Amino acid sequence: MSTLPITRYLDDLDSVVSGDGVFTANSENTSVVCTSGATSGRSYVRKILPTTQGDFITFRFSARRISGTPQASIDYPLAGSSKNVLTIDTDDWMEYEMNYPIPQTHNASTDIAQCTVGTFTSLAGSAEIANVRISVDGGSRGNPRVWCMGLIALTKASGTTTASINKNFHYSGILNLAFSGSTLKVTTLPTVTTNNIGIRPIFDVSMTDDVLPDVIPKAGSYTASTGIVDVKFSNGTGSFVNINSLLSNGEIAYVFIRATGI
Repeated sequence: MSTLPITRYLDDLDSVVSGDGVFTANSENTSVVCTSGATSGRSYVRKILPTTQGDFITFRFSARRISGTPQASIDYPLAGSSKNVLTIDTDDWMEYEMNYPIPQTHNASTDIAQCTVGTFTSLAGSAEIANVRISVDGGSRGNPRVWCMGLIALTKASGTTTASINKNFHYSGILNLAFSGSTLKVTTLPTVTTNNIGIRPIFDVSMTDDVLPDVIPKAGSYTASTGIVDVKFSNGTGSFVNINSLLSNGEIAYVFIRATGI
């Protein structure tokens, strides 16, 4: 299952205002008051989602009615084609939830789903909305999860470079680090059994521009039964370089690594 957005903020949602609609977010952008009065007025937040057959959409949010008849909707196969509608009908803060399954007749080239909450019909109203979450479960596509991630500090001191996790940034799933000067060995969670049944994750690796901005890290030689992946460093001309010889004492090169799988 994947969930959007992953924060409590409204930045991941689109706002739509027209006619006499008024859209007023709070100072932290964590809640918004959507208001419209005339039949042509609109004020709402929305998220348009690419979908596939078998997807099960769950739309959750917190809201309170201020006046009139604010609503929420899941639209399919296009915006404005409501398949599930609910009314925000209480002046107290409430948690609302609605669902819609994408049918097997889905056309991947044209059909989308849209989740909308606010005032968007001929019914006037006003509501305060917060904590919007949209989950998509099932379907025929794998939803990626993070097997490992972290920012690795390659620190040179007294002529020797060592590797460590920078714990000031999010990190997960990295069990061990070893550095030889030219190769960084990252031990992650094993993804298959020793009899080689399973699917390997996809590795993404990069470096920050703090030092050695022209060096390019590359991940490969992954051993699924042990979870060890090798990270080597290229000079951009097809040759690998020794990071220890390029760093000066006291310098730190930062390597970002992430592995995703289903």
